[in-house]
Amino acid sequence: MHRRRETAPWSMTLPNTLRSANPPARGHRRQRRIDAPRRSASRNGLCGTPAAAVCLLALALGAATAAGAAGAAAGDAGPTAAADAAPAAEPVAMPPLPAADPGPAGTVPGAAQRDPALLRVALLNYPLTLNPIFTAAPSTTIPGAQLFASLFRLDADGAPQPYLARRWSLSPARDALTVHLAPDARFHDGEPVTSADVAFSILATRDHHSFNTMLADVVGVDTPSPGTAVIRLRHPHPALFMALSVPLTPILPAHVYDDGTPLAEHPANQRPVGSGPFRFHRRTAEDAIELVPFDDYRLGPPPAIERLLLVHYPTVTQHGLGLARGEIDLGVLGPPEMFDLLGVPAGRYRLTGAGQSGIGRFLFGVAFNMHRPPFDRREVRRAVAHALDRETLYTTLLPDSQQPADGPFPPEHPFAFPAMDQRYPHDTARAEALLEAAGLPRDADGRRTRVVLLMPPAGLYFEAVARYTAWALDRSLGIEVHIETEVDPRVWAQRLAAGDFDLASVFYLPWGDPLIGMHRLYHSGADRAEHLYPNAPGYADPAMDALLDAAGRTEDASRRKALYRSVQALAAEDLPYLWLSHIPFPLVIRRDLHFPLDSPWALTQPYDGVAWQAEAAPAER
Repeated sequence: MHRRRETAPWSMTLPNTLRSANPPARGHRRQRRIDAPRRSASRNGLCGTPAAAVCLLALALGAATAAGAAGAAAGDAGPTAAADAAPAAEPVAMPPLPAADPGPAGTVPGAAQRDPALLRVALLNYPLTLNPIFTAAPSTTIPGAQLFASLFRLDADGAPQPYLARRWSLSPARDALTVHLAPDARFHDGEPVTSADVAFSILATRDHHSFNTMLADVVGVDTPSPGTAVIRLRHPHPALFMALSVPLTPILPAHVYDDGTPLAEHPANQRPVGSGPFRFHRRTAEDAIELVPFDDYRLGPPPAIERLLLVHYPTVTQHGLGLARGEIDLGVLGPPEMFDLLGVPAGRYRLTGAGQSGIGRFLFGVAFNMHRPPFDRREVRRAVAHALDRETLYTTLLPDSQQPADGPFPPEHPFAFPAMDQRYPHDTARAEALLEAAGLPRDADGRRTRVVLLMPPAGLYFEAVARYTAWALDRSLGIEVHIETEVDPRVWAQRLAAGDFDLASVFYLPWGDPLIGMHRLYHSGADRAEHLYPNAPGYADPAMDALLDAAGRTEDASRRKALYRSVQALAAEDLPYLWLSHIPFPLVIRRDLHFPLDSPWALTQPYDGVAWQAEAAPAER
C-alpha cells in the first residue's frame, strides 16, 4: 500500500508531477515541505498569508505545466520558472499513443487527417470493474454504457425513451411497471435478451450497487413471458425510469453472470458480455481498453466509430498534456479554469456544460467520522464549521467557476434550500467555546487532539482545501491534522467505506434525482462497507431516515420539495458533512466530432450516435 503521509499539520508535500526531474531510487520517498508563512516564493500578497502553501502549489503547477507543455514537442519537460517555489517538473509518462496530425494551415488541427475509425476517450481514473452493476463511477459507466444496454435511455429532459424496452405501462396504483422487450435484441455472444435477464439484472443491481437506495423498493420481477417483465414495487417510485436507464441499471446476460460465481469476483466483470453498441475487444499493452462495434446491434443506429479506445490519464496535468498534444478526442476537464491553465488549444476543442444535467456539478466537502472521537460529538463538528473561513476558500483557494455549497443541492436545483446560509459564520471564539463544552481542553502545549484527514488521489483544488483545513484547525483550535493521501483509489475507497479516517475530503456527483444520488449520503441503510461512496460518516438518525423514506415514495413535486427542505435543515444541524462547493467539470470535445448532447448523462451515454464530421462545431466557453 503506497501512501503519502503528512507529518506536520500544515506542511505541504508536492504532488508527484511537481517533484524533481531526477527521480529518487525505488523505495525512497522524497518529500518537499513548504512552511505556510513563507513569503519569498512570490511577490503576490497571497503568498505571505496563511494560504501560502496553496499559493505555492498553484505557482508550481503553473510552472510545471507550462514547462511540460512547451517541452513536450522537444521530448523533455524543461525547467520551471519558479525554482524557489517548487522543484523542477519531472518528465510525465504519457500513454504512447500517436499524436494527431496538426493538419495544414487554415484547418482545424487534426480534422482533415483524422482517422474516422478511431475515437480516443480519456478516463481520469482507471476502472476497477467494467460492470456498472456495482458502481456509477464514471471510469466504469463510460465504458459500461457502451457495453451494456438498459431498459431505457433518457432524453435531455429526463423523459424515458425506448432502448431494450420498446413498450411499457404503469399499474393504476403505480406500484408495478410492465415492460415489453425488443424482440430482436441480442447479447454480444449471440444469445437473445429475455425477461429472465431483466429480472436477474434488476435484482442484482438492487443488491450490489453502491446506490443501494436507488432500487431498494423493488420487491421482485415477474417474467410472464420471455419478452415481458413486470417490476413490482412497494410503492410509487419517483425516479424509477431514471434508475432503470443507462448507465445505472445494465441488463446482464444471466447465462453468463448467474453461474454460481460471486458477482463481485466474476471474470466477466473485466471482459464483459452485454448488448450495447460496442463489445469488449482487448486491453492494450498500455492498459487502455479497446472496444469495437457490435455487428448485431439492433437497438439504435450502427456505431460509426470502428475503434473506441479508453485511455487512463492518472493526473490532471497528464490529462491536460494529452489534450495539448492532440492525444484525446473526448473527455472531461475541470474546473473550466484548467482549460486555459493547462494550455489546451481552443482551436481544436470545444468546452461545454450542455448534456450533463443528470451528472451535475461535483459536490465537494468534508466528511466527519461519527463513530470515532472527537467527531462523534456534534459540538466538535460545528466547531470545525466555525473555524474554516469559507470566504477565504471561495475567493482565494477555489476556482471562480465553483458555487458555494449551502447544502447537498446546487443552487439551481428545484429542491435546493440554503440551510447552511450564515448558520456557521467564521467565528473562532465560538469554535473554542464549543470545544470546551465538548470536553476537549487544550493541553500544556496548546493541543486539544490529533486527527487524520484522509485524501483521495485528487487534484489541485481539493488538495489546496485540505491543506488549508489542516492549517486552520491547528492554528485556530489546536487540533493537529495529519493528511494521509492514498494514491491508490481502491485503498482510499476501502478506507472511506470502512470508516478508517477522522476527517475525509469527499466529492460526489448528484446523479439526477436525489433518491439516486443524495439518499445514499444520509440514509442509515446506505452504510455498506463493501461499496464505493457509501454513507461515509456512518450517520444514523431515525428522523432523517423517515424524511428520506417519505420523499422516496411520493411523486408529488411540492411534497418532495417540502421534505427535502427538512432533510437539508436537519443535515445542517447534525452536520455529518461540511459541504464546501459545487465545482463544474465540463465536457471537452474535439470540434470535428459530432457528440450528441441530447441526454442528461454526458460521457456516460451510448456512443451509437457519435461520428466524425467534416466541419468543426463552434466552441462553447
